[in-house]
Amino acid sequence: MPINILNGLPAKEILESEKIFALEEDVARKQDIRPLRIAILNLMPKKIETETQILRLISKSPLQVDIDFMKVSNHVSKNTSADHLLKFYDDFSMLKENHYDGLIITGAPVEHLEYEDVDYWQELCTIMEWSKSHVYSTVHICWGAQAGLYYHYGIQKHLLPHKVFGIFPQLLCDEYNFLTNGFDEVHMTPHSRHTAIDEEALAEVKELEVLSRSNTTGSNIIATRDFRRIFIMGHLEYGKDTLAQEYFRDLNQGKEIQIPYNYFPEDDPSKEPLFKWRAHANLLYRNWLNYEYREMKHGYTPSLLGFGCMRFPTNKDGSIDEKQATKMLDTAIAHGVTYIDTAFPYHHGDSEPFVGRVLKKYPRDSFYLTTKLPLWDLTSLDDAKVMFEKQLARLDVDYVDFYLLHALDKAKWEKAKQLGIVSYCEELKQAGKIRNFGFSFHDSYEVFE
Repeated sequence: MPINILNGLPAKEILESEKIFALEEDVARKQDIRPLRIAILNLMPKKIETETQILRLISKSPLQVDIDFMKVSNHVSKNTSADHLLKFYDDFSMLKENHYDGLIITGAPVEHLEYEDVDYWQELCTIMEWSKSHVYSTVHICWGAQAGLYYHYGIQKHLLPHKVFGIFPQLLCDEYNFLTNGFDEVHMTPHSRHTAIDEEALAEVKELEVLSRSNTTGSNIIATRDFRRIFIMGHLEYGKDTLAQEYFRDLNQGKEIQIPYNYFPEDDPSKEPLFKWRAHANLLYRNWLNYEYREMKHGYTPSLLGFGCMRFPTNKDGSIDEKQATKMLDTAIAHGVTYIDTAFPYHHGDSEPFVGRVLKKYPRDSFYLTTKLPLWDLTSLDDAKVMFEKQLARLDVDYVDFYLLHALDKAKWEKAKQLGIVSYCEELKQAGKIRNFGFSFHDSYEVFE
């Protein structure tokens, strides 16, 4: 699917020459498709080049994406025309009322400064704080990643003896992680920086997981377990020639600069570099966009893996082995599972009250609870009302996140409509006693259609 961009953006012509489909906004508005909304806070000096690099990666997803370019208001760009910024960028103040599926905060050539000495630091802090409530997932790149780790977790950076400059192999740390799903065990990442983060301080933050790293560059891709914040220490967005441009620029300015590692064939700058990181860069951003797209309406973000409470370990008499079952639930929650699914008849009626007792020790907003209405036990609407109140009491909660008509088939659907149960569940939703209303299905595909 295409990316939707402002009319006249220079990147459009470049992307089209690469057979990448980009819709201008007046055409995109005519399409009846729910796009992802992505904001890009572009802090790089060559903004048009960075726009093209990031849009190139975003375009490789099958999803349609709307793009807003954001800039800080109290910094004057020296390398991008004021006309370009005026036409294609908005200050944060113009976008802060919006909600976004994703935000990308780029790097910036300010790593030699203390964070507080960067002229737009306070505004950047405001944006990062705003992202907690207005953005589902934020990707931070290079210096943007260092700044994000410092702002959110207090992790400091330090100067390196020599610049990390080149294409470095990175070892995959978790092959089953959703964000790096499909990655090879070793992947390449461009790096171009003079600073590194405090790895010991990073290891102390249990909320963060290192997804790839190397002994040379340190941690490379870092993310919270819910992917609300992602930190890429290198430049996977870089084009094939970006490091060559940096190398020859510094060389022509008489700066001390080493040949970028593992970049030019045989370390010969006269030879064309090979594009070694493109596939993994595309895959990472595609996985990120796919993860964002699974966010449900109204901000519901249950874990990809749920915990079903139909078949707990049992004692010899058939009752739930509560010690083992509690350990299972606690372990799942500790590892990020937030979707808990039970039903009135599970374990001969014992599942709901047991689940309610276990979940009582957790904050109510830290998990999504699902239970189901057994239509086969109902002969009237009053039966349904009594059943629902009984289920709330057994679970010891004030509301259920997902309330499903259990084992729905054609006959039960007709029954639910005739008894007024569908309308009653809508009333429960309006009252806030259930947050979402649905069904589990046990019939043919033709009936489902």
